[in-house]
Formats: sequence, structure tokens, C-alpha cells
Amino acid sequence: MVKHHLETYGGHFPIWVAVEIMTFGNIASLFDIMKTEDKKEISILFGTSPSHLKSWILALVEIRNICAHYNRLYNMPLKQTPFLYRENRKYRNEQNKVFPIVLVIKRMLCANEQWESFLKDINKTMNKYRDVVVLSFIGFPSEWYEILSAPLINK
Repeated sequence: MVKHHLETYGGHFPIWVAVEIMTFGNIASLFDIMKTEDKKEISILFGTSPSHLKSWILALVEIRNICAHYNRLYNMPLKQTPFLYRENRKYRNEQNKVFPIVLVIKRMLCANEQWESFLKDINKTMNKYRDVVVLSFIGFPSEWYEILSAPLINK
């Protein structure tokens, strides 16, 4: 793709091509420097505000980096705090854990087929390691599956 655009278009990359070769951190930085009206348009696609979307992106970048660099996620306090809507604010005490970020992923995916597949994988992993996983270490309440499989409020 890069070679094609270098040879065919003299190195001029349309934004949709440039994004393909950006890191997640680059995309977060790009969102941060966008015009306010552009941030609003993108945020509308996720049914939220620019400031909320920014908090979600930063939390996802942190999780992605931890996982990509084989660092420990289990029982690790996270630095980024994602905004949570009213129906999930009771999990605020767990905001430096994984569960609130999983709630954000659910909202961003609008509980679609990708979400269903992701939830299935989480459930499979949790069942596989149920003898050793301490749910509170990752901020998961005991009824986590019911919460994550429930329909979204305020889509």
C-alpha cells in the first residue's frame, strides 16, 4: 500500500491510507489536534462527546500498549480513566482497572457482532482460569457477564 502510493501518487497519502499505517498512539494524537467541529463529527459516530471519546481513546491506547509489550494487565492500576455513562458510574471505584475499559469497548462497538465475539472470548478465558482469577483484581464485579451481555442504554 505504501509503495503503491509512493509510486502512483508521489507519496501523497489520503487520510484513510495514512491512518492505516499509524499507531494507535498516532491516531490519539491526531484526534487531539483536530478542529473542534471534526472531533464533534467523529464523536457523534460513537454517540458521545469529544471529551468523552478522548478519554476512551487514551484508555484504549494504554491497554493496547500494555498488551502489545507483554506487560502485566492483571491487578495493575491503570493511569487513564475513561468516562463512564450514568448506568456504569457505579464502577467508578474500579476505574483504574480493566472492567471500565471493557464497558467502553462495548459502547464503542454498539454491542454489535464484534462485541459479541469479544464477549464470548472473555467468557471463555474467564472460565478457563476461574480457579485463579480474582475478579476484583481486574475490576470485574461478580455479575460481570450479565452486565456485559445486557442491551446498551443510551446508544
